[in-house]
Amino acid sequence: AKLADIKRSNFAGYTSARISDLSARYVKEQCQSRVFSKTTVQLYETTFREMIGYFGDVKPQHLSRDDYAEFHRDLLKGNRGEATAHRYIRNARAFYSWLIDKNLAFENPAQKLKLASPTQTRRDRFCSREERELLIRECTRSDLRYVLMCGFHLGMRIKEIVQSRPEWFEQYGGRGHVTIINQDGDSDDDEGGDEDRDPYSFRIKNKKIRQIPLNEAFLRFLNEYGMHSPFMLHPEVEQGKWRYRWDPRRPFKKLVSNQGLDWIGFHTMRHTFGSLHAIAGTPEVKVRRWMGITAKTWEKHYAGLSPDDQDINRTV
Repeated sequence: AKLADIKRSNFAGYTSARISDLSARYVKEQCQSRVFSKTTVQLYETTFREMIGYFGDVKPQHLSRDDYAEFHRDLLKGNRGEATAHRYIRNARAFYSWLIDKNLAFENPAQKLKLASPTQTRRDRFCSREERELLIRECTRSDLRYVLMCGFHLGMRIKEIVQSRPEWFEQYGGRGHVTIINQDGDSDDDEGGDEDRDPYSFRIKNKKIRQIPLNEAFLRFLNEYGMHSPFMLHPEVEQGKWRYRWDPRRPFKKLVSNQGLDWIGFHTMRHTFGSLHAIAGTPEVKVRRWMGITAKTWEKHYAGLSPDDQDINRTV
């Protein structure tokens, strides 16, 4: 410990920059190198705000493993979930790796902190049919009900829901489908790093354009909700710097809290869509196509939910 203190003391002369200055430089460089997307930038900026709020705007090389252990424990005691606390530490590790490469730090204290294997998170849990229907039934806002219907009944991601457009939806003969597409028609570029792109453009995660049939419940809802242009959800709201053109987090959190279902997040709706179809025995190939997921993702999250496979008895 004494040797480490001596090294840290000697190294302090290399830079007098604080976390705020170095983190801004780090983020800027990652953006210029097209490593960070806009969403990643927001996640890292949140991490650095939390660090500065806890440690103060100190020199990063003055922080130790014990400092980050206390920071992590404090996050867990507050309103941060385990997954979020772990992510902050992983972001700090990446930041220190960059500092070491730039000769601005001599060790990575966050790397020395051993993180426990995460317990079940809200991303692993899904709603029962009754919980799904309870939320939809108790929702009195048409905008939020649209979010719930798209998430629970179509398996759409929250950003896809907020950015959805009327031309994505087609109805014919009592049936219909939604086609989730790249709004600028270009699926070859990455989501981040292009500051000159139309702010209303939209790129699908994993670049997987997909088509999802509209079930009876969604068709009934859509006939009541109607079509809205240029966006299905709050068309009057323009795109700003925030990742969500319209942010549904506050009303969503209020709804789930009022029903005693605080553990439900945006991704829970999409996960519920896949989980309930797996339990019902919907063919894997169909659900994977609707959700735009790989066989590996299906095996990890949904295969274990499938009903008993009676094909095993075919040769008996």
